[in-house]
Amino acid sequence: MKWLYKLEYKYGRRYIRRLMLIVVIGMVVVYLADVFGASAGMSPLPSTYLMLSRDAILHGQVWRLITFVFVPPGGNAFLLLISLYFYYIMGNMLETYWGGFRLNIYYLFGIVGTWLAMFIVGYGTNSYLNLSLFLAFATIAPDTTFRLFFIIPIKAKWMALAYAALMAIQLIITFITAPLAGLYSLVSLAFSLLNYFLFFGRTLIDEIRNQMRIAQNKRNWRNRNR
Repeated sequence: MKWLYKLEYKYGRRYIRRLMLIVVIGMVVVYLADVFGASAGMSPLPSTYLMLSRDAILHGQVWRLITFVFVPPGGNAFLLLISLYFYYIMGNMLETYWGGFRLNIYYLFGIVGTWLAMFIVGYGTNSYLNLSLFLAFATIAPDTTFRLFFIIPIKAKWMALAYAALMAIQLIITFITAPLAGLYSLVSLAFSLLNYFLFFGRTLIDEIRNQMRIAQNKRNWRNRNR
């Protein structure tokens, strides 16, 4: 990734510090705005005006290109707390490992990928963008242990595999029940993870080749010792 080294050498001091802390605080503010809006009978809720929508953006609501990152995940307050905790922890660790500039570039490329998906399918969310953070962390520090629901210890690599399996099942079910929606979800996933494949594609290819060599060596050893 020589291009990244060149960018960092030239612009390495220009980045948003504590990026994920800012994102998490923004999500909390939007969540509270929705809570107060719902209690006041507001419809639609404030977060609706922050989401990615191709039609809305083409009609001048360009702020959505940025504000969608602050839309909190769905669910109750407890699940939101868990999600925001993980976002902050992973973002902080990635910033420590990579440095703030690389984390900014990684997140920016994820945003651009989400934009591309949005202009193709008509809408977009930050779900896959935040997933790309988790995948990056699980790739860099696979043996880091988290406490699921603050109780159950589980390593990052197993969490990533479980999440990927659940997402694959969800995509398959969506394809079966609503093929067009499934296609849209697949397009959104692929484009939103462009940052991950850009940063880790070579690593993944090398790992696959390494595992194939190991498997081939095991087969050769068994054949020689029959």
